[in-house]
Amino acid sequence: PLSGEIDIFEAVNTNASGENEVHGTLHYGRPWPNNLNSGASFTPAEPIWENFHTYAIEWEEGEIRWYVDDVHFATQTADDWFTLSWQGQDEGFETGNPASPFDEMFHLIMNVAVGGNWPGAPDDATTFPQEMVVDYVRVYQCDVDPDTGKGCAWIDEDAEDVEGTGGTEKEFALYENGPATLNFSVFDTEVSNTLVPGQWQETAGNLVVDTALQVDDQTVWDVQFNGLSNVFLLSGDMSSVDYVDDGFSFSLNEELSGITFDMRVVDASEDATLSVKLDSVWPNVSSREIELPPTGEWQSVSVRFSDFVGNADPAGQVNYSDINAPFVLELSSGTAHVQLNNIRVTCFGPSCSVNPKLDGTAPEGTEAVDVFVDGSLDALWTDPGVDFYVEGGQSITSTTVSDGDRGDVLEIAFGASGFGTMYIQSTDPQDLSAYAGGNLVFDLKVVDAGNNTDGFLVKADCIYPCTSNELSVPLQNDGEWHTVSVSIADLTSGSGFIISRVNTPFSLWPVSGQQSNVVFRLDNIRWELAE
Repeated sequence: PLSGEIDIFEAVNTNASGENEVHGTLHYGRPWPNNLNSGASFTPAEPIWENFHTYAIEWEEGEIRWYVDDVHFATQTADDWFTLSWQGQDEGFETGNPASPFDEMFHLIMNVAVGGNWPGAPDDATTFPQEMVVDYVRVYQCDVDPDTGKGCAWIDEDAEDVEGTGGTEKEFALYENGPATLNFSVFDTEVSNTLVPGQWQETAGNLVVDTALQVDDQTVWDVQFNGLSNVFLLSGDMSSVDYVDDGFSFSLNEELSGITFDMRVVDASEDATLSVKLDSVWPNVSSREIELPPTGEWQSVSVRFSDFVGNADPAGQVNYSDINAPFVLELSSGTAHVQLNNIRVTCFGPSCSVNPKLDGTAPEGTEAVDVFVDGSLDALWTDPGVDFYVEGGQSITSTTVSDGDRGDVLEIAFGASGFGTMYIQSTDPQDLSAYAGGNLVFDLKVVDAGNNTDGFLVKADCIYPCTSNELSVPLQNDGEWHTVSVSIADLTSGSGFIISRVNTPFSLWPVSGQQSNVVFRLDNIRWELAE
């Protein structure tokens, strides 16, 4: 995605049940698996398989427009796309040239795709051979308006706007001319958490601190490190607030998020070594050494979360769902006198957030988060909803079928070979930290065990490769419904699972090597609070 992709024309399962929809799409943005795409669809008046049609884009600086037979059906602009890259400690995350990645040379590709996650695998009803007949491919240059510098149909007022997912940076202040107050809404209750500055020193005299020094018309955190010591921002006391504990839960992508702050080095020894840390209570701490800015100059410093390294001895690493100190600055050698301001968490994307840590309780009426209940997916999990990962020729299908008095249920059928998993997913991750002490519960009925004797595996994801443990579900091959309950703590413990950004609340599959022709049904999939 960082190099971009422009799909001039895409058709999926064309002529299957009369399907006549075409798509124009852009791919861009974040590193896999968080790459993005945006686009629009159009249905021509005549079927695309019966006659020749002309497909085109007009590609200007900062704007791309899609056409079928000269009908303009979509426009995207540089406000919709971006390329995100890490520019190092001094620069942090940058989107760079606002036209990027669509300001470079691109290939022209013509493709007939068979199978894949979007259209699904071919089956016995698929007709082969199929062909794509191309009369011509032309590239032309628009005449440029001398007044605007643009050509063709630049900013067509009648064009349909296509909303992109955006490269907006979000910031959550931790210290801004003093310790910051973070404000949240928890179960429709307004909650505030004011951070508390703290300090630690191995030996008396290693640290001299002023948490509110007036310098250059700003209030700064002045720290004189004279030996092994650190300063930190700690969660405020939340014991009097319902539903929350002390601490924070970060919902973000570590590759695209970090700590950014302003620093001025007043003085430092040549061997001064400073590190930024995130703390989930010792030894669950991760850190990253920083390069000191030039003496006497204010400079922005950024540390990407994916560059943080956990403790080696004793072993431990930060838990992003349970952070009690979101900023720690530690000197491990030498001496340094520094001043800090504008400390903040920065992240990219619509779903990144800093949340309070929930205590596992909730108001009456919020005892469960539904995934698939009463024959349908909950609205939280419909985009993309039920989906599959397949390899080695495996094919998986899902259908909604009627099962006696239960009504509609979800039926999953695996093919005869290869490996695959089924999952239910959302493009908008959810904070499910209130359910950390609860259970993932679902009803399972094995219709056909195929060659399976060892049962299933179940897990959840927090934007892959962030994933939970895989827990065993025994095979009960009696044609009856069975309620399965697995502990969220067992799913997540020791896995690095970030429960505040769950995008896949449920994934189930027959164990590898025993998937041939397995058919099972699912109902009442939900996350429940502990009783």
